[in-house]
Amino acid sequence: MTSFERQSMKREAVWYLAFRRFSIAEPPNFAARLISWRIKLMANSKRTRFTLECTECKHRNYNMTKDKKTHPERMETSKYCPFCRKHTPHKETK
Repeated sequence: MTSFERQSMKREAVWYLAFRRFSIAEPPNFAARLISWRIKLMANSKRTRFTLECTECKHRNYNMTKDKKTHPERMETSKYCPFCRKHTPHKETK
């Protein structure tokens, strides 16, 4: 790692800390780098995304992830449905 790369990493770290602490405007390229890092992280992960659907009103309220190797079956949990205004069973959909 060159000294220039070390300096740029330090500069980004300082900007990040200042943004988190004082909520000042972020540097121009910071958001794009953060988004690309998250996309790469999701591409490398073994988790799949799915949606939970209310069994009573059929609204799709929640997005979740799961590992298909450890949980191959469809998931069903009790969650709050804002449309029914009560806790109802939610089933996994694609």
